[in-house]
Amino acid sequence: MNYTADINDPATELDQILSAASRFDSQRFLYALSYKHWNKKQMERMSKEVGEYTVKLEKEYNRLVEFAQVFNKEFATDDNKCYNSALALLKKLRSGISETKKIFMKFCPRARKDRFYQSVKERPASAYEYSYISRETYQMDIFHFEGYPACVNGLCDEIEKFFLVLIRCMQLCKQVLSEEQKIKNDNAYCKYLLKEFKEKVLSEISGITMIFSRDSEYLTEEKNQAIASRNHYDNDDAWAPVGFHNYSKKEVKLLIIKQVLDTEEGSDLTRMERLLFGDDEQTVHKWSVIINVLPTTLTAILSALTGTGSPLL
Repeated sequence: MNYTADINDPATELDQILSAASRFDSQRFLYALSYKHWNKKQMERMSKEVGEYTVKLEKEYNRLVEFAQVFNKEFATDDNKCYNSALALLKKLRSGISETKKIFMKFCPRARKDRFYQSVKERPASAYEYSYISRETYQMDIFHFEGYPACVNGLCDEIEKFFLVLIRCMQLCKQVLSEEQKIKNDNAYCKYLLKEFKEKVLSEISGITMIFSRDSEYLTEEKNQAIASRNHYDNDDAWAPVGFHNYSKKEVKLLIIKQVLDTEEGSDLTRMERLLFGDDEQTVHKWSVIINVLPTTLTAILSALTGTGSPLL
């Protein structure tokens, strides 16, 4: 049987890696070691390697913590390769996942290619399920570490330290994905994030929309998946839960630019007002009055407080 530690479906493999790492203990380690027949030098060398793996993984975990703090606060993100959040998270653990694969593969049974029933097309088995150090069933060692040299206990300790950090990483990934799913199910919060993102974009593109044409190829459904998706919905509110974390920042920014250009010219509302407050002219008028009056009101209040002008009536 051949084995693989490749991750084909990150969303489900997160659980598989977490489960396999959580099963590791000293008894499984001794069970695995009884099949490997490593000498002292080999175990000492592996202990050093695993220790270095742990240092790298700790650094990746710290970066993942920083990433997790902002990931679900943005409507659009460029960290979703193929728009797969699980894969985006695993990219932050690129080195750690690579070292995890090495550890599980080293403790897999030896592949028996000479067996006549081995099919060339047979799908490799998962190293996370078949590795000796993570198997569901195993034979306990009655002597524990008493009958082994210190290098055996040392290697076990290093692997255990690595898996403890790995478990923290996997749990954080699952937490972020769970939060993301909750947001996708919260239409009101998705609308809030889209509005917030739109306001940022409008401030960035203010005064430069004239360089775009409504017929620009970058503003077509063929070139922009966000525009293609948005065209299937009547308004931003309905589209927001669909668009959240599904398209890149560039795609959503171009969508907003297209909305600015497509705003009806016949309305008394400005393009910026329609995008910020909607199509209801009464609502927009109320906000416009507040925004226009606010500077005058603040000046009058300041004058009254400082005695530099006429008191408020």
